[in-house]
Amino acid sequence: MKGMSRLLLLIPALAAGLHAGEWSQPVEVTLETELAASYRAKVDGDYLVVEAKPGAGWHVYSMDNELRAEEALKGKMSLGVDGPTQITVSGALEPLGGWLQSEPHDYSKPAMQWYTWGYEGAALFATKVASKGSGPATIAIRGQACDAGRCKNVDVSFELAQTAVGGKPSLDLKPLIPVKTK
Repeated sequence: MKGMSRLLLLIPALAAGLHAGEWSQPVEVTLETELAASYRAKVDGDYLVVEAKPGAGWHVYSMDNELRAEEALKGKMSLGVDGPTQITVSGALEPLGGWLQSEPHDYSKPAMQWYTWGYEGAALFATKVASKGSGPATIAIRGQACDAGRCKNVDVSFELAQTAVGGKPSLDLKPLIPVKTK
């Protein structure tokens, strides 16, 4: 009987583990042989979480970079705006609302009327999702990764096999902020 009670205690823990999806294999974006950025994703509770990890000396941009720049410029001309991170989801997952993102770093140079926000370290993007059936989900990411003097366009997609939705996220998503929208 003692063994049975231990088994009963393990069942909820095992069930919770089924909802804490595993990270996908990272997809790398390189410039020649140098890592510009890597991306991976997982379903965590009711959320799809995408991690962007720039290479050493590189950075990627926030999802709302263009809107932030437009607000900062207040109608003035700009030298240009760096492309935002765009994430689309298809297949077995359906986004249920807006995106959240890590708080971006302000790289702006107001004297040059150049405004941009992004990440040098790992950044998370997350959205609530619902399951649309069995099979994999496809995650497509577009944007830019830049270092001090070069930029590399990001245009990658990959499949996420683990699409079971539900439960409490294992990651702390409280520090994430809503992506600005018009």
